[in-house]
Amino acid sequence: MPHSPLNLISAEHRGPDDEGTALTDPAGEVRLPWAPSTYGQPPPPKPRFGTYWLSIVSLVGFANATRWFLAGWTQRRQFRRLGYTSERVIEIPAARKFVEETRSLRLLQLGNVLHGAGTVVDKYEAASGVLNVDLFDLEGSWDAGLSVSTLEHIGWDEPDHVPAFRKALGHFATLIRGPLFFTVPLGYNPEVDAFVREGHPGFSAEFFRRVGFRNRWVPIAKPEFRRFNWRYAGAEEVAFFRRAA
Repeated sequence: MPHSPLNLISAEHRGPDDEGTALTDPAGEVRLPWAPSTYGQPPPPKPRFGTYWLSIVSLVGFANATRWFLAGWTQRRQFRRLGYTSERVIEIPAARKFVEETRSLRLLQLGNVLHGAGTVVDKYEAASGVLNVDLFDLEGSWDAGLSVSTLEHIGWDEPDHVPAFRKALGHFATLIRGPLFFTVPLGYNPEVDAFVREGHPGFSAEFFRRVGFRNRWVPIAKPEFRRFNWRYAGAEEVAFFRRAA
C-alpha cells in the first residue's frame, strides 16, 4: 500500500476507520498528523464574570489614582511656589492681618514677602517697586514696620558670616514710630535664639511649633529651639514679635 501522510498516523491515534481514513476529532474536523493535537485535553476555562469586574475596577482605580496624583502634584507645586510648605503658611496670614490693621499708616516692609505692601526694602531681590538698599543705609521715618523671616538673615548669611540681628533690629526699630511686627524662625540663627532666651525686651512674643508632615502649626508657651531644616523643610518653630504703638 503506498505511503501517504495519512498512513503515517500511528495506530494508537487512528480512529475506528481503516488505514486510509484520516483521524477525526469529536467535533468532526480532520486533524492532520503535523497539526498539534488537543484530543482528550480539557477545554480552556472561560473567563468568569469576576475577572472582567476586577479588570474594570483596576482600570477605574488606576485612572482615579493618576488623577489624584496629578492634582496633588499641581497643588504641591503651587504651595511650594507660594512658600506654603514651610512656616510661611502661618507667617503670611499674620503679616496680611497686620497690613490690614495698619492700612491707614505709612508702612515700611523689610524683605519682599508681601509684594506691594507699603515701602518694600530688599537688598538683593530685584523687582518692580522694591528698593535695593542696605537696611543700615536706610534713612527716614515710617508709621509702621513689617518684616517676615528677614532679620535673621542680615549678617548671618553674608560672606563674612557676622551675626547682626540685634543691630539690624535696633536700626529697623528706630525707623518706625508706631507698631512694628516681625517674624523669625528659631533654631537657625544663634543670635535670634539668644534674643528669645533673654526675654526679647521691648517686644511681646508668640511662639508656634510645626507638628507632622501636613504642615500644621500649634501655639506653644516655650520654644525648644529645634534645629532648622532637621525633620522638615524650613523651621520647626517660629516666633512672632510685636511692638505696640
